[in-house]
Amino acid sequence: MATGHVASARLKSSMSPEGKAVGIVKVSIPNIVWREGRPRFQPGPKLRKLGYKGEDLKHPDGRWFTLEEAGQWAATRNAEISARRKTKAEGKRLAPVRRPKHQTIEGLFEEWQESPKFKGGTNVGKRQETGVSAATAKDYKYKINALKAFDPDLMQEPPAAVTAVVAQGIFDRLWETKGLHTARGVVAVASSCWKWAKARGRGGITLNPWLALEKPMPQPRLVTWTDEEIVAMAAAADALGRPEIGDAVYLGLFTGQRQGDRLVLEKAGKDDGGRLLIRQSKTGAIVAVPAAPQLVARLEAAAARRKDAKVQWPHLIIDETANAPFKSDWFRHLFAQVRTEAAKTVPSVAGRRDQDLRDTAVTWLGRAGATVPQIASITGHSFVSINQVLRHYLATHPEMADAAIGKLLSWMKETGVAV
Repeated sequence: MATGHVASARLKSSMSPEGKAVGIVKVSIPNIVWREGRPRFQPGPKLRKLGYKGEDLKHPDGRWFTLEEAGQWAATRNAEISARRKTKAEGKRLAPVRRPKHQTIEGLFEEWQESPKFKGGTNVGKRQETGVSAATAKDYKYKINALKAFDPDLMQEPPAAVTAVVAQGIFDRLWETKGLHTARGVVAVASSCWKWAKARGRGGITLNPWLALEKPMPQPRLVTWTDEEIVAMAAAADALGRPEIGDAVYLGLFTGQRQGDRLVLEKAGKDDGGRLLIRQSKTGAIVAVPAAPQLVARLEAAAARRKDAKVQWPHLIIDETANAPFKSDWFRHLFAQVRTEAAKTVPSVAGRRDQDLRDTAVTWLGRAGATVPQIASITGHSFVSINQVLRHYLATHPEMADAAIGKLLSWMKETGVAV
């Protein structure tokens, strides 16, 4: 016999195969409907006006409520409904009806995005943690929305319903329809959310199913610009009245910094060795960059163009037409325009991307004989990343091998090694 609030119960007599009378109890719970043994709260029009919405009655781990649990839940909800009706009758404002967001995958993502990680970090006592950048938060939201659009039904499931097998299936289907990069990105964001939820007891999560999936690494895009392409790009930028795009190309070539970082780098003068001092606006760290004449010439020309502007921005690169720091989308738009113009004289430029300048910086420095630590001190790459880039280009740039053998022969001669 179910306990809790029961609206009605009636006995229906019938006969068993043995000829004995048996009773069947039919239980009805207000506003609860059953679909193949699965209970759901189904509010009518009056309750919807009170702010209620339909919801499946499940535990955080995905188990459906039993009849008894549904009755107890309904009793609690009915008491809440009575209180809200009373509040409304008294003319008072009703507070929004809220349920734990972590009951569904969509809600869990929303709760995660409302955490301090996305809201500026944590600043409590000695615990000082910065949150993710606005660009990272935007990227996470993009990938979450990609998963939501890909499988909207999944977003209404409880988080604990995602097992390792389910996670692998989601990844495989994303890979087939959206590509490997998108699939890996979505899984990485989901894994980060599950890690956060597991540590805080959200969603009935006891393990992270997104870890240890079979997800191959995509082939790296390692493309370098040629000197002819660099010159053509800068010339096209100047011709179109957008010299700041050419400046950004040279800054990428001689510093190896990512596009997003270059757009917020700030001027900080020069050191005693004549190196350019550049401040990273996010961290405030000062980076000393050797003053390559080509880069210095372009930055000095930019300073001359901007000297009469009413607002003097500290950024090395700005949108000079608007006299304001670049927004990344607008920069990419202008970059594409300049690239199209440059391709009229050097067609190969059409296949180049701004992010290729980072690999170009590593490759050119390597071809010039710079060591891995020396390259890292300029570009900020990890040693592993630099070795990966250089290994890719060893076969395409035989002069590097020539230089290595030349050094070996010189060492052999100097030390008397004879073979």
